[in-house]
Amino acid sequence: MSHFIGNCKTCGYPLLRLPKPRCPECGSPFDPADPKTMDYNRPSWAKFVQKPTTIKMWLPAIASAVILATAIVFPGNLALLLLCIPALLIIIVTFLISFARRRMQRYLRKRAAEKRLH
Repeated sequence: MSHFIGNCKTCGYPLLRLPKPRCPECGSPFDPADPKTMDYNRPSWAKFVQKPTTIKMWLPAIASAVILATAIVFPGNLALLLLCIPALLIIIVTFLISFARRRMQRYLRKRAAEKRLH
């Protein structure tokens, strides 16, 4: 009997002391050597940061950049000027999230490489 620690990603069943790498509750397979196949009850912010950055996440920042560019081209439009501060905040937050995700991915790759060496 092996001692697998983690929960099933599908149903949340604790995967402890199971003879086979398959959830007895829902039948989902998992790999004890691959943490991505199990859920470790991480907080939601940690799960969010571990996801890769996609173009979908950058769409609000791109739209905000268009608003800023339009406000620069047409400086007399008061409505566009009022949108500049939220647009800047969206761009900054998107950049910070993307930066945190890249750092987390780099950390996880480094940690996985260290585990393979040991």
